[in-house]
Amino acid sequence: MKLDDLMTAGAHEEGAEMRVMHPATGEATDVYIRIKGVDSKTFRNASLEFNRKRLEKGSDADELSLDLTVAITAGWRGLDEEFSPALARKLYTDSPAIRAQVDDFFTKRRNFMKG
Repeated sequence: MKLDDLMTAGAHEEGAEMRVMHPATGEATDVYIRIKGVDSKTFRNASLEFNRKRLEKGSDADELSLDLTVAITAGWRGLDEEFSPALARKLYTDSPAIRAQVDDFFTKRRNFMKG
């Protein structure tokens, strides 16, 4: 085995596509969201910001968690609308089931590793 075979940060930063399951039917859609993983620099920075803001008086934990989910969203395909962080925020706010899919996906390191 090569040392490079154990490196995860690059693959997590590149991200992986998550196939979206329809929130009502649970069936696979033709929509894919590109997510960065927990070993990515993007996630680590967003997590530090989450923890810093969480300590502030009056901070909204759900809003901070949403910020983190938006931060690790790198794009999508299969939707008519072009990706933007603002539209990702709207999607995750108005469809908590899709947000839950993303939150579940990004925590599993195997989703980002090939082989």
